[in-house]
Amino acid sequence: MRAGLLDDGGDHLAFRHDLLRQAVYVDIPPSARKALHREAAHHLVSAGHQPIDAVPHILRGALHGDEEAVALLERAADDVLSVTPGLAADLMTRALDLVPPALPLRFTVGERTILSLTRAGRNREALSAGDRLLAGRPSPEAFSRLQAALGGALWNMDLAGELRRRAETALAMGGAAPEIGARLAALHALALSRDHDLVAAREAGETALRAATAVGDREAHILALSGLGEIAQNAGENAVAQWRDTQGLAS
Repeated sequence: MRAGLLDDGGDHLAFRHDLLRQAVYVDIPPSARKALHREAAHHLVSAGHQPIDAVPHILRGALHGDEEAVALLERAADDVLSVTPGLAADLMTRALDLVPPALPLRFTVGERTILSLTRAGRNREALSAGDRLLAGRPSPEAFSRLQAALGGALWNMDLAGELRRRAETALAMGGAAPEIGARLAALHALALSRDHDLVAAREAGETALRAATAVGDREAHILALSGLGEIAQNAGENAVAQWRDTQGLAS
């Protein structure tokens, strides 16, 4: 303060000018700078601030394998997903970069990254991220989760044949949790809506809907209704398709 660098505002100290702050900042060794950013992020969250407020410090201070930073980025992404999905996708992509390939956490974070990228309309990025994760030889359960997460991107990219192949592969492998199995069955029915055999597609859709209802999974329920709506529309049953769409929206 005597040197004229800082002012005392009563509640906190502040640099008198941003150029002074930058000059001090660049003079701090990079390792110490990262440590200070990590401390700042931890302090902000501990003091009751939202994780999104700590994101600038997390991005500057996080180290590879920093699970606390990954968790904070996930929470921040959740907070902004409905308003700014693009930002949420960026945060989840950064979180995924921080997780070493050997950790099982990578597949959990990867699943959420795929869903965020798809929500943001970045389908090719979602598919690319998913295929990189699948190349890491995940467990059967993680494999099924990743394939189910990729369903939206594949459908948005009009890759119904690829969606069908992946869903069938994951279902045949087994090991999926009940709700993931129901989602895969619904995605399979959705892919079959583009097939010529709409009778078989409808049977698959009804089976998927029963499975979704049995496990009580909302995502699987919506997917099954979407598939049945697509099947009805392709069969020329527009009234049925509209009713299925209404059911899906109500879910």
